[in-house]
Amino acid sequence: MKLLYVLGRGRSGSTVFANVLGELEGFFSGGEIRSFWDPVVVSQSICGCGAPIRECVVWSHALTRLSDVDVDEVSAWQHHIVSEQQTYRLLRYRRSRRWGALEKYAEVMSRLYDALAEVTGARVIVDSSKRPS
Repeated sequence: MKLLYVLGRGRSGSTVFANVLGELEGFFSGGEIRSFWDPVVVSQSICGCGAPIRECVVWSHALTRLSDVDVDEVSAWQHHIVSEQQTYRLLRYRRSRRWGALEKYAEVMSRLYDALAEVTGARVIVDSSKRPS
């Protein structure tokens, strides 16, 4: 599985771009996955397919594969790590310096991307989160 991360500014056409890519065979566009845990899962948001996230054919099956994940804990990591204030620290991160929250969050996100690839059969997951962090 490959991850295609769309980086850029808001209102730049990235959603349209990601959705077009998602129509290609072997591609799945997951939208702005950086905000998946909160607000999407926490607030039980409606998926683009019209179903609540936990009832969506794709996301519900992906979440089943992550049933051992504490949503509140992952949401806290998301808010801490995926912020503009952390960009410099992220760019300078070295495994030798240990950043527990980042390492745990990265592991959960890797599992989420893998679950999406497994559920959708996609070989490329498109994440249009845009933010460098």
